[in-house]
Amino acid sequence: AVTILLTQTASAAPWQWHRNELIFDSEIGFFGNVTVTFASDGGSFIRPITKRYGESISLESYVPTKYGYTFKGWYKNADFSGEAVEKLLKGTVGTVDLYAKWEANEYKISFDYAFATGDCDIEKIKIKYDGTIEFLPAPTKIGSTFDCWIDKQTGKKISIGDVYNFDENIELGSNKISNKKKE
Repeated sequence: AVTILLTQTASAAPWQWHRNELIFDSEIGFFGNVTVTFASDGGSFIRPITKRYGESISLESYVPTKYGYTFKGWYKNADFSGEAVEKLLKGTVGTVDLYAKWEANEYKISFDYAFATGDCDIEKIKIKYDGTIEFLPAPTKIGSTFDCWIDKQTGKKISIGDVYNFDENIELGSNKISNKKKE
């Protein structure tokens, strides 16, 4: 083991102490660690990592998951400006904060009209996860009144204005068409 004793003289110390890391200036070279923190914005937690100076850090194994979303990369800025960071190069020191960019997955809502007529030409609509359902067809059936759409798998009522939070395509059934006549 090598022990280095450093002293700082009046105004020309070629090193600095920063966040418990010793960093030398460019005339002498660098020595220290890089700590990477991950802000996953609701995605799975990724522990900060610390590597010694001189090691590059590939980020391909640091991929969070988030229900209903696809991970689009790590960025050095919270506004996702610039290019996605795939690895930190040798020579990076200090603390690097990375921010996860997400894209909502797109799903399809399909319709089973159950012998209804009118407005039945719409087979599917596309919607993003966490998106608001802005349109649903309103089928008709002679002598009946349409009540609502039902998710055929869960039995949940689905309406305009609902937030789509299924992580899969769904099929809606119009099985709530009653035989009551409109007055």
